[in-house]
Amino acid sequence: MYHVRVLGDGKLRKYNLPVKSGDLISIIRTVNCPKGKWLARDANHKYGYISVMNVELNIKEMLELGKRVSQAAGRATNDGDNLSFSSR
Repeated sequence: MYHVRVLGDGKLRKYNLPVKSGDLISIIRTVNCPKGKWLARDANHKYGYISVMNVELNIKEMLELGKRVSQAAGRATNDGDNLSFSSR
């Protein structure tokens, strides 16, 4: 999960997250979202879409988090490889 700061007030539309400039929000999902938007959550645990152009991104932090998630996923899949089917 990424934490970003909002650069400008968000437009109030049906599925958008109502935000103001300076708000700190969490990016929940970046794939399978409407074009140019990400799913986000605010401090009050409200969910909605936020424009990618409306947030301050820390690319270095995002890359580090992605590496940690990939490494954790790799360890989880290796745990199941120790199964033995020799009893057949």
